[in-house]
Amino acid sequence: MARFITKPVSELNEAARNMAELNFSHPCHVKSHDEFVQLAESLNMMAENLQQAFSSLEDANRKLEQDVEQKKGCWQSVKNWWTTSPMK
Repeated sequence: MARFITKPVSELNEAARNMAELNFSHPCHVKSHDEFVQLAESLNMMAENLQQAFSSLEDANRKLEQDVEQKKGCWQSVKNWWTTSPMK
């Protein structure tokens, strides 16, 4: 009887630890037909949603970095023009 509880709890714990380490690539596999399976499915869904959110944030961060670099280049061009302009 104890094995029917400890095995699913151990699987759920491992999935939670992976998520705590931001490792969302190991889905939780619980072989049971009770609340443990529902919890495992919820953890898997949460891991998938978190992975998508992190991916979106990484994409947004890359875009912002590109925008900043582009703006720095524009301002550097203006600065160079201003310092070398014959109109000074």
